[in-house]
Amino acid sequence: MIAGGSAAVVIAAYFLGAYSGNFLAQRKQLKDRQESTETALYRMNTIEVGAVLPNYALEDMQGRSVQLLNLLQSRSVITFFYPDCDACLEEFEKLGDAISNNSDYKYFIFISRDNPDELLEFVDLHGINANIYYDRRGVLTARLKVFVYPFNIVTDEMGVIREIIVDQMTTEELGEIIEYNNTTHAAQ
Repeated sequence: MIAGGSAAVVIAAYFLGAYSGNFLAQRKQLKDRQESTETALYRMNTIEVGAVLPNYALEDMQGRSVQLLNLLQSRSVITFFYPDCDACLEEFEKLGDAISNNSDYKYFIFISRDNPDELLEFVDLHGINANIYYDRRGVLTARLKVFVYPFNIVTDEMGVIREIIVDQMTTEELGEIIEYNNTTHAAQ
């Protein structure tokens, strides 16, 4: 049996160990993600931070044509995904955790070249409120040579690429995009 003061030390040590284990695991995940991003960008050789994203016509889920650059906010995340990707679904879940009201979804643009009927089924099955667009014939996906999913591009309202992330963004990173936009819009 552990005495009162000793029990507190054991409990504190347990939580400190659990916290540091989570911290180290997240740090390793971010390091691995950075290496994956660098490798993917080297292989793609099509886009880079500081470049302007090309404008392409996409279709919304109702079949209407929209121009990619017309969708951009002060900071937007453009995510290439496909419905059968577990990591993509996890990113949608993280976005759901980061969103505090439905108007925040406008900062996130999800693009897939999958069949629109399959995309609608995916949205309904998982209760997703995000803006999903269809890349007909995979023109934009092919132009950028996207081959790994999820593939995230953070841009400003002019389409200048601010960051590129291969794999899932964290809930904190998604929250930072929302906070940046809400702070920027409140200041205007």
